[in-house]
Amino acid sequence: MGTHTNAHKCKQFVLFLYSDSVVHYWYKALPSEDKESWENLSAAFRKRWPKKTVALKTELEYKAEIMGCVLETKDLLKKEVVAGREVYRYIAWANCMLTLTMGAKIATGMTYLNLVCKDLPQAI
Repeated sequence: MGTHTNAHKCKQFVLFLYSDSVVHYWYKALPSEDKESWENLSAAFRKRWPKKTVALKTELEYKAEIMGCVLETKDLLKKEVVAGREVYRYIAWANCMLTLTMGAKIATGMTYLNLVCKDLPQAI
Protein backbone atom coordinates (compact mmCIF):
# COMPACT_ATOMS: atom_id res chain seq x y z
CA MET A 1 0.00 0.00 0.00
CA GLY A 2 2.95 2.31 -0.54
CA THR A 3 4.16 4.96 1.87
CA HIS A 4 0.75 6.12 3.09
CA THR A 5 0.03 6.78 6.74
CA ASN A 6 -1.36 4.02 8.89
CA ALA A 7 -4.71 5.83 9.12
CA HIS A 8 -4.87 5.97 5.32
CA LYS A 9 -4.05 2.24 5.09
CA CYS A 10 -6.92 1.46 7.47
CA LYS A 11 -9.39 3.45 5.36
CA GLN A 12 -8.16 1.92 2.11
CA PHE A 13 -8.07 -1.68 3.36
CA VAL A 14 -11.76 -2.30 2.80
CA LEU A 15 -11.41 -1.27 -0.86
CA PHE A 16 -9.21 -4.30 -1.46
CA LEU A 17 -11.84 -6.80 -0.26
CA TYR A 18 -14.18 -8.66 -2.57
CA SER A 19 -17.79 -7.74 -1.92
CA ASP A 20 -19.76 -10.50 -0.18
CA SER A 21 -16.58 -12.47 0.53
CA VAL A 22 -15.66 -14.10 3.82
CA VAL A 23 -13.09 -11.41 4.51
CA HIS A 24 -15.61 -8.68 3.68
CA TYR A 25 -18.04 -9.99 6.31
CA TRP A 26 -15.19 -10.49 8.77
CA TYR A 27 -14.22 -6.84 8.30
CA LYS A 28 -17.80 -5.64 8.74
CA ALA A 29 -18.05 -7.54 12.05
CA LEU A 30 -14.69 -6.27 13.29
CA PRO A 31 -14.88 -3.88 16.27
CA SER A 32 -14.31 -0.26 15.25
CA GLU A 33 -11.21 0.05 17.46
CA ASP A 34 -9.56 -2.65 15.33
CA LYS A 35 -10.35 -0.67 12.17
CA GLU A 36 -8.83 2.58 13.46
CA SER A 37 -5.27 1.37 14.00
CA TRP A 38 -3.17 -0.34 11.34
CA GLU A 39 -1.41 -2.35 14.03
CA ASN A 40 -4.77 -3.59 15.40
CA LEU A 41 -6.21 -4.22 11.94
CA SER A 42 -3.21 -6.17 10.71
CA ALA A 43 -3.01 -8.13 13.99
CA ALA A 44 -6.71 -9.04 13.76
CA PHE A 45 -6.24 -10.07 10.13
CA ARG A 46 -3.23 -12.26 10.96
CA LYS A 47 -5.13 -13.80 13.86
CA ARG A 48 -8.06 -14.71 11.59
CA TRP A 49 -5.84 -15.80 8.69
CA PRO A 50 -2.51 -16.93 10.15
CA LYS A 51 0.39 -17.44 7.79
CA LYS A 52 0.60 -21.06 6.71
CA THR A 53 3.77 -22.95 6.11
CA VAL A 54 4.00 -24.18 2.55
CA ALA A 55 5.44 -27.61 1.91
CA LEU A 56 7.76 -26.83 -0.97
CA LYS A 57 8.49 -29.54 -3.50
CA THR A 58 12.04 -30.62 -4.10
CA GLU A 59 13.45 -30.66 -7.63
CA LEU A 60 13.25 -34.46 -7.51
CA GLU A 61 9.54 -34.32 -6.61
CA TYR A 62 8.90 -31.92 -9.50
CA LYS A 63 10.73 -34.25 -11.89
CA ALA A 64 8.73 -37.26 -10.67
CA GLU A 65 5.50 -35.33 -11.21
CA ILE A 66 6.63 -34.35 -14.72
CA MET A 67 7.21 -37.99 -15.59
CA GLY A 68 3.76 -38.87 -14.26
CA CYS A 69 1.95 -36.23 -16.32
CA VAL A 70 0.46 -38.11 -19.23
CA LEU A 71 -1.75 -36.55 -21.89
CA GLU A 72 -3.75 -39.13 -23.77
CA THR A 73 -5.22 -38.70 -27.26
CA LYS A 74 -8.76 -39.30 -26.00
CA ASP A 75 -8.38 -36.37 -23.59
CA LEU A 76 -6.99 -33.75 -25.98
CA LEU A 77 -10.27 -31.97 -26.68
CA LYS A 78 -11.86 -32.48 -23.29
CA LYS A 79 -12.26 -29.29 -21.30
CA GLU A 80 -11.44 -28.48 -17.71
CA VAL A 81 -11.65 -25.42 -15.53
CA VAL A 82 -8.38 -23.67 -14.71
CA ALA A 83 -8.39 -20.50 -12.62
CA GLY A 84 -12.13 -20.15 -13.19
CA ARG A 85 -11.92 -20.45 -16.99
CA GLU A 86 -12.76 -23.39 -19.20
CA VAL A 87 -9.82 -24.51 -21.37
CA TYR A 88 -8.93 -27.53 -23.46
CA ARG A 89 -7.06 -30.23 -21.55
CA TYR A 90 -3.97 -29.93 -23.76
CA ILE A 91 -3.70 -26.23 -22.86
CA ALA A 92 -4.05 -27.01 -19.15
CA TRP A 93 -1.47 -29.81 -19.52
CA ALA A 94 1.02 -27.49 -21.26
CA ASN A 95 0.60 -24.83 -18.55
CA CYS A 96 1.02 -27.47 -15.85
CA MET A 97 4.16 -28.80 -17.51
CA LEU A 98 5.63 -25.30 -17.75
CA THR A 99 4.98 -24.74 -14.04
CA LEU A 100 6.50 -28.10 -13.15
CA THR A 101 9.58 -27.65 -15.32
CA MET A 102 10.15 -24.19 -13.89
CA GLY A 103 9.83 -25.62 -10.37
CA ALA A 104 12.31 -28.36 -11.24
CA LYS A 105 14.60 -25.72 -12.75
CA ILE A 106 14.66 -27.53 -16.09
CA ALA A 107 12.35 -25.27 -18.13
CA THR A 108 15.12 -24.24 -20.51
CA GLY A 109 16.95 -27.56 -20.64
CA MET A 110 16.52 -30.55 -22.92
CA THR A 111 17.06 -33.25 -20.27
CA TYR A 112 13.45 -34.39 -19.95
CA LEU A 113 12.12 -33.18 -23.31
CA ASN A 114 12.60 -36.48 -25.15
CA LEU A 115 11.20 -38.51 -22.27
CA VAL A 116 8.04 -36.39 -22.12
CA CYS A 117 7.62 -36.07 -25.89
CA LYS A 118 7.74 -39.82 -26.52
CA ASP A 119 4.53 -40.21 -24.51
CA LEU A 120 2.62 -37.38 -26.18
CA PRO A 121 -0.30 -38.17 -28.48
CA GLN A 122 0.56 -38.27 -32.21
CA ALA A 123 -1.82 -35.34 -32.80
CA ILE A 124 0.60 -33.05 -30.99
